[in-house]
Amino acid sequence: MIKKKFILFFCLVLLNNCGFKVVKNNFQNFNIVEIKTSGESKINYLLKSNLIRSNKKNNNKDIYLDIKTNKQRNIKEKNIKNEITKYQMVITSVVSYTSIDGNTKGNFTVETQGDYGVDKQYSRTINNEKNLVTILADEIAEEIISNIRIIINDS
Repeated sequence: MIKKKFILFFCLVLLNNCGFKVVKNNFQNFNIVEIKTSGESKINYLLKSNLIRSNKKNNNKDIYLDIKTNKQRNIKEKNIKNEITKYQMVITSVVSYTSIDGNTKGNFTVETQGDYGVDKQYSRTINNEKNLVTILADEIAEEIISNIRIIINDS
């Protein structure tokens, strides 16, 4: 009994005091001047609004963005009657960035995916798809900002 308590206490001390902290840098040292988009219009609209909302003025580096999006919907699951029960959506965005002074140029790809279920009513299925698109667009916007932040801090 004492041995079990000692092992439990020892494990708790080891795991609790590891000193690991998640570093999240919320400081944005760039300003998005212009965003050009092509591809899926609904996703592009959501991306633009999220990027503009998170944009901070009076920063030291101005950046132009060119975003090309692609949405792909695949069948994920079927039931015994061969009816579709789940779809998988994959959204891929190719982001090209250029700083105003021309020192920083490049591109990167961001890809997210998610699943949504098919409901008995078609309108609910469409709502499930729309909700998934907004969630995935938010994730892509956050990843674009974090990637640009890393690139700008490295240069």
